[in-house]
Amino acid sequence: SGMRWSAAVALGKIQDAKVVEPLIKALVDKETMVRRSAASSLGAIGSRAAVEPLINALRDSEGEVRDAAVEALRKITKRDFDRDYYEWNEWREKSKGK
Repeated sequence: SGMRWSAAVALGKIQDAKVVEPLIKALVDKETMVRRSAASSLGAIGSRAAVEPLINALRDSEGEVRDAAVEALRKITKRDFDRDYYEWNEWREKSKGK
């Protein structure tokens, strides 16, 4: 898990859209610190492709992962619905195609 965590952190520093997909996959890793780092890295990159997976991460069992997902969503969307999965999802549905 330490290596996966380090990879998630390093990928976030690359700031390249090519790393978004591996980070999205890391949002469902078995280790909390990997999921948290993946969410933070996605926020740092700022790709809108990460919005839906980050919204889904708001249902993570660990609060620190949910907090990282909220922060990432705020950075990417410039919106704030805190940890409210339903509000974020409603906003996402209304924003499709814009």
